[in-house]
Amino acid sequence: MNTKLILTISLLSMFRVSIMAQDIIVKTNNSRIFTHVVKINDSIVSCKGFEQKLDTTFTLRTKDLKMIIYEIGNIQNFNEKKNEVQAQDYSRPVQSSFEKIEKNSENNFTDLYQKSFEIGTGFTGGIFSNNNADAPYQFNLRAITKPNKKSDILLGINLNYTNKALLSQTRRYSGQGILQFNFHKDNDDLFYLNLMGGIGYFDGNQNLNNFNGIFSDIYLPMAHIGLGGKHFFANGKSGIFYEAGLGGPYLFNLGLFFY
Repeated sequence: MNTKLILTISLLSMFRVSIMAQDIIVKTNNSRIFTHVVKINDSIVSCKGFEQKLDTTFTLRTKDLKMIIYEIGNIQNFNEKKNEVQAQDYSRPVQSSFEKIEKNSENNFTDLYQKSFEIGTGFTGGIFSNNNADAPYQFNLRAITKPNKKSDILLGINLNYTNKALLSQTRRYSGQGILQFNFHKDNDDLFYLNLMGGIGYFDGNQNLNNFNGIFSDIYLPMAHIGLGGKHFFANGKSGIFYEAGLGGPYLFNLGLFFY
């Protein structure tokens, strides 16, 4: 036999072995994983090596798999009706399953969010006065936490200072309990409803009171309802929040949160 022909056949055989020397896992969405299957039980497939990351160890659920094509040529089918085999074209390029796993694991900050410490400031609803041209503002600190990890409800406390309270135009120091409902979330943002109730001290040491002392040096109950949102920074440990509401400590609030 011609020496060149023998050499060509040998090279082709080596190339074929090199590309087939892996098990191929085909998932139900027809994506493929090139790896080495280590162990299989009724619900889990354990694997070693993931495409170019040879030291990766991971598991897959059998209910997510269509078949395994072993490097020796055997095929094991999953989740198919008895005696029913469908031909599939596995020659088309598909997105790497490893890329999908990495993508799904990124930026899921809202799933990790359990509690936070927040610093905010904003508009109180007070009006400008001829006696004092200082703009009305408020400053608040609050801390909130989930009663359990799977809850969409958070509990907390809000401490607030206001230089011009709405209507009374007096300084106000207040504290409120917080009941917060997360009603929508994605990877980077969540939106919430805030209900607050508490008590405030109205300081009458300013000549801004429009009610002739009715709101001077007195403690009064307070209530608040607001809608807001939180955007998580890429570092996964902080973000910004924004909220608009009625009653209580502010009409608009903007700040940073840390969790």
